[in-house]
Amino acid sequence: SDTFFLYPLHAQPEASTLVLARYYYHQLYTIHNIAFSLPFPCKLYVKEHPVIIKTKSVSFYRALKRIPNVVLISPQEDTQKLIQKAAGIITLTSTIGMEAVLAGKPTYVLGNVSYDFHPGCIKVKNFDELEEQIRLTMQEAHVGSRRAKNSSELRSLNLRFITSYFRNTIPGNIVSASSKNDANDYKLICRHIKERIGS
Repeated sequence: SDTFFLYPLHAQPEASTLVLARYYYHQLYTIHNIAFSLPFPCKLYVKEHPVIIKTKSVSFYRALKRIPNVVLISPQEDTQKLIQKAAGIITLTSTIGMEAVLAGKPTYVLGNVSYDFHPGCIKVKNFDELEEQIRLTMQEAHVGSRRAKNSSELRSLNLRFITSYFRNTIPGNIVSASSKNDANDYKLICRHIKERIGS
């Protein structure tokens, strides 16, 4: 079976690419550069976002399939199984990256994400750095110099991450904000924001 990295396609237009990963907005070029950053004979599995099927042109997918080591997979593929089998996840800002770090998988992030302080998240600034980080991670795994985290170590790491995340989160519900039955306490949200920015 293939040694592969997983790249989840991002919905566009969205702040996830327009703001948080603006240098990688053109996903076709980004995928091409990621694919050429992988060591031979690794594959890059590209998975479409299930919500945005039919929003891209046929020519986009044809161009993807022409990249030698890119494999376009079904949006219905089980993401959890893909994460488990992958050598790593490469993403701009996808929440699949957070799922992957919590599962103990090497996760390479090109954009700005809220989970980049998790020790399993490898923030990279460009494709040269991505190539180098993948090489180092695979080399360490191959020679066994980096001991795989056992389940209790990963659980402890994740618990510290989630606790820190929770302590730095402002209460509110984005979905509720756009409904008639908006349950958000905006005075409380405003107070929390003021406390954070020190005013």
